[in-house]
Amino acid sequence: MKPQLKDCKSKSSFSVKDNLKHGVAYRCKIYWQNIKTAFHYVLNDNKKNPRSFIIGSCTVFLVVFFLCLIQNALKRSSVMLVKAQEDIVGKYDLLLTPSTNPQGQFSLLNHTYVEQKLAGKERIVGSAPRWALTAEALNEDYSGSLYTFFLNTTLEKEIGLASHWPFRKLGNNEILLSSSLIRTLHVQPNAGQTITLSFNITSLISEQYPDFKLESALLDNVIDEIIESNNNSEDEYQQRISQLLKKSNSKASIKKQFDKAIKNGLVITNNYLVIDAIDKSYGMFPSTLGNVGVIEIDQLNNLLVKAVESIVKEVINSSFPLTISFDVSKIKEINDYFNPVENALMIIVTMKDRMQIYTESHGNAKKDIMKFTNEVADSLGFEFTAEYTSVLFLAVNSSEVLMVFLDELFFSIISVLCLLMVILIYSLLMTDVEEKTFEYGMLRSLGLHHSVLIIILFFQSLFFSIPGIILGVFFCKIIYIPVDYIISQYAETSINVSITPSALILGISIGFFIPVFGIVGLVKRALTKTLRDALDIYHHVVSEAQVKIQKLEDIGMSLSEMAISIIMVAIGFSVYYGIPTAYVSQNFSLFFRFLTLLLLIMILGETLLGQVINNILEKICVSLVIWGSNKKLKIIVKKNLENHFSRNSKTSVMFSLCLAYIIFAAALFALMGGSLSRQIEWSTGADISIYANDFQYPLPEEQIRNILEKKLFMEDDENLIEEYTFVTFPLSNYDAIVSTVMCPVSGITSKGVQIYGIEPNILKTLRTDYYMVENYDYNYVIDNDPIASLNQTIDPQKDYTQYIPELFESINNGKVTTKSKIYYYYPLNATRTYTKGYPMLIGKNYITDTYSELDEWTPLVIDGYDNDISEVYLMKPISVLNKFPGFTGISNSALSSDYIAFISMDHYKEFINRTYEYLYEAYPAAKNIKRYKIPDLAYKRYLFIKVSDKATDFQIEDIINNILRYIDDSTKYTVSNLRHSVKSTNTIAELLNKIFYFIAFLGIFMCSFMCYLSFTANLKENSWEFGILRSIGLSAIEVINVYIYEAICIILACVVVGTIIGVCSATILTMQFNLFMQLPFTLSFPFYMFFEMVFLSLIVAIIGSYVPGKHYAEKPINIVIKGK
Repeated sequence: MKPQLKDCKSKSSFSVKDNLKHGVAYRCKIYWQNIKTAFHYVLNDNKKNPRSFIIGSCTVFLVVFFLCLIQNALKRSSVMLVKAQEDIVGKYDLLLTPSTNPQGQFSLLNHTYVEQKLAGKERIVGSAPRWALTAEALNEDYSGSLYTFFLNTTLEKEIGLASHWPFRKLGNNEILLSSSLIRTLHVQPNAGQTITLSFNITSLISEQYPDFKLESALLDNVIDEIIESNNNSEDEYQQRISQLLKKSNSKASIKKQFDKAIKNGLVITNNYLVIDAIDKSYGMFPSTLGNVGVIEIDQLNNLLVKAVESIVKEVINSSFPLTISFDVSKIKEINDYFNPVENALMIIVTMKDRMQIYTESHGNAKKDIMKFTNEVADSLGFEFTAEYTSVLFLAVNSSEVLMVFLDELFFSIISVLCLLMVILIYSLLMTDVEEKTFEYGMLRSLGLHHSVLIIILFFQSLFFSIPGIILGVFFCKIIYIPVDYIISQYAETSINVSITPSALILGISIGFFIPVFGIVGLVKRALTKTLRDALDIYHHVVSEAQVKIQKLEDIGMSLSEMAISIIMVAIGFSVYYGIPTAYVSQNFSLFFRFLTLLLLIMILGETLLGQVINNILEKICVSLVIWGSNKKLKIIVKKNLENHFSRNSKTSVMFSLCLAYIIFAAALFALMGGSLSRQIEWSTGADISIYANDFQYPLPEEQIRNILEKKLFMEDDENLIEEYTFVTFPLSNYDAIVSTVMCPVSGITSKGVQIYGIEPNILKTLRTDYYMVENYDYNYVIDNDPIASLNQTIDPQKDYTQYIPELFESINNGKVTTKSKIYYYYPLNATRTYTKGYPMLIGKNYITDTYSELDEWTPLVIDGYDNDISEVYLMKPISVLNKFPGFTGISNSALSSDYIAFISMDHYKEFINRTYEYLYEAYPAAKNIKRYKIPDLAYKRYLFIKVSDKATDFQIEDIINNILRYIDDSTKYTVSNLRHSVKSTNTIAELLNKIFYFIAFLGIFMCSFMCYLSFTANLKENSWEFGILRSIGLSAIEVINVYIYEAICIILACVVVGTIIGVCSATILTMQFNLFMQLPFTLSFPFYMFFEMVFLSLIVAIIGSYVPGKHYAEKPINIVIKGK
């Protein structure tokens, strides 16, 4: 029983025929009555037939809920990359370090002043003072080096710097140590065990702050305290001390010795109780520092007391032959002379909304960081002398391309999901209209005007949208709380459960506007049927006409042609102008956004193109699926596929697009999840990497070789170390060498190249996954081993007797200008230059930028000290490298501006020795300068170690710590533990995988829901066909099988199309990603998710066809034919 329209006919007739005869008020009254009529009709219809309302509102609810949730979660999950950088460099939004003013005066940082000036600022949360000292930890026979941080944990927790710091505030002489150092020292935390720390203050002052001076008034007060304490003493010995100290020249002499003692040997020792072990940095300090210790900053005063007490005793005892004993801590004003808060070695300033800023686009983030730093600098004033460093932003900026790729990945996922949701909602509305075509025809036959019917459809869409939007946003708000909790735990950030405006706008717009705009096409479908077609209960259209389109074609317009032309114009504009503009302005976000849009258009085009071959694939599937006794159903299934093409096409598009989306999303999530770990593997190069930070402190090669060869720290003859190798500093780092330049023989395009010496076993040590070679010159590669081939000396005249001298004529003029001689001919034997060549491995970027070829000879010009001498060597590239483990400067494109070449260790030493020899001839005084002494060994910068796969994490840490144990001041070296570093990035991969599984589940669910609605509606809409087939002799089960086979063939055809589209898109995306990130090609295919979706879709196809088919099978044939 359909709902009745009260007075619909009369009111509609007035509004149509007589509305021009009446005034505006009357016409408005008629329109208001039409709106009320439409509203009551839809309301009553939904009450009597709630199925359509429930399905529609649930669909909109799911769309709004999932889109808001996913958009919000994806936007929030960008913090994972920031978290990865925080683990590496720390949560240092802005780091202030001491500097010298224009007058050359040096001063530490007054945090009290900084805190007062920055209080209440718009972009600043707060600041915290710190001290950082290198120290040696001792426990009986065990020792180790570490960085010791003195900090205020309470304050740092308040400003968010130590938001996830799990340890309590430390007490007097208490310390937290790295877990690796605890194992090295063989101490147990929380067990009452103590260690001894030795702080070398002299090293800090002399090397980093040579202008630093302690307050001299402090020493005056110390001397006065000693005199006062001895004045009232009856001891003749004490009185004599006071008399000596009261002499006029005593204080001056002591102060002189005091300053000298500080500069030459200030080492402070103190005992500390080990409270707990630090397993990770928690963003409090850079993870690359190695072993660290944490002490409360107020404990720095204890060190000051010990330092002053020990130095004063030493100075006075050396000045006067008396033994002096006193307690400097009794001086009440001692904190006034050195307050570690007002004399901080560094100050860290944190900004508000930091995660939101770091996850913005690069341009916006840089703009906000600049505003933040400017606010800090303006607040402190120009008189405040300090160096400002945005440590975390610089680190995040280095991974800009990776973050842009992550943003574009999320954008592409949201775009595809939106498209799937649009198809789903439109199909739902289409189903509702098709099911009510007869009803709308009856209303029209009763006199209902078209405008009222349009209002009815509009209200129907609102009944779907409004409840669905409200419930979707509400449940999104609730469900997002645990989601954000998980993300915040991974990223170690505070919980932020607010829904971003972009998520709300996206969900509400899709949930509201798509149903509203969708009724445009549905109105055309409902109203362009003649009454005869609308009242046909068999839904067999005889004379369906599209009046609107016909009229446009009559005037020479085609909607399809207009749509295609608009798309082509948009693509042309973006490619021809948009992309070049983004590239020129270095706006990578905009650049990749254009590429992503082109990708989405390509995927959509591939999907639509796949529908062209979909019919062919469906027919092939019919032949493959139907066998045996059901073979006679093939012709019927094929006919059904043709007749139901209009409805099935939407299902095919959605399923193919969903499957393709899952495949390429899986590939990208795998790339993003593994890219950080692969970047770390590439940059680290080996299982263990140790490199010197400064050329003045090279690796102690002899000591390390002695340790590794004799296995001084191995137990039970464990062979944990399989290989190790050293790599030198670049040649240009030596004091006697100014630059190393390589160029083609013409000398037109020269490039500064870093020349490294390597050992023959380097490839046995490094991770060869990242050893990528463009090509070889097999004329000079011995036994297919380019590394071993570097030791050979090539005779150029063997093949190029007439060629070489002419090429070198422009270079080898043999004349330079020196300080000692106007024209000095450097001792370059031209014959030797022409007759002796040196093999090398060179990066592809050098070959590309200098337009060189592999078979060409390349001069290497080594400019000596102050350009007094220049030495030319003839180099022969035997291999061009696209990538080399441990050296990220080697690249196969222009993305890297570093040029790197490798030569053998013997040739490297030869170049050094000759350069020094020629330096002494050109500048003999250099022989007496210590810095120009010829080194006995080539200085080594890198040590790479390959450990056994059986080695545990603790064993690897023990190897590192025991190597550093035999090195003096190991804080001058940076250690990388590959396994530990990769594990620290696995949290990002785990979170991204969870996000992918959730999104894939959503896609599968929505696609299955769409398939079920489509297959169910397909049978209900064509129920009369069901009756006809039964009337001609087919059994009920055979007719049901017809629809089941039809659904299965549609699914299988879509599987083929979707897989092809997904694999192609994933391959293109992976190639583009690896092009920019310079990583090996890897393609991840989600086999488990793929087969799960196919299997579930087949189940849905069978159930969606069987359930309504069984319902009609139980009815009499005549009732089914009537469509009841």
